[in-house]
Amino acid sequence: MLRTTKLQTILPAVCLPPADAHVTGRFTAVSQWLLRHSTGMLYCGLGLFIGLIGYALVRSPLGLAWENLPAFIALLAILAALGFVWSNAPVKRETIERDLDYQLAAYFKSVNNPKRAAIFEHKAELLKNQ
Repeated sequence: MLRTTKLQTILPAVCLPPADAHVTGRFTAVSQWLLRHSTGMLYCGLGLFIGLIGYALVRSPLGLAWENLPAFIALLAILAALGFVWSNAPVKRETIERDLDYQLAAYFKSVNNPKRAAIFEHKAELLKNQ
């Protein structure tokens, strides 16, 4: 029932099968590389921004004056953004789908349906090896 195309249009992405990356084009390799390394690039950008703001605050002749308040607010906002990105970095579609498959396998084992449990364990193992 879940494989019906009309139903799949309204399902969230977690419920859909993994998408095949068979799209070809001039910039396919570059876009795939950018997607794989996007979190690292975000870390580098946030780190560079924190470093530059810190350097500007240290080099400022004003010290801890009210004129530097926007820089301190920007520094705190970037640190909060870095913490948020760091805490959510490992969340990817494949890991969520794999965890869901393991939970479904455990459920089907608990209701004494080993055939369905084996199917979901196999799907989770395939996602684990990707």
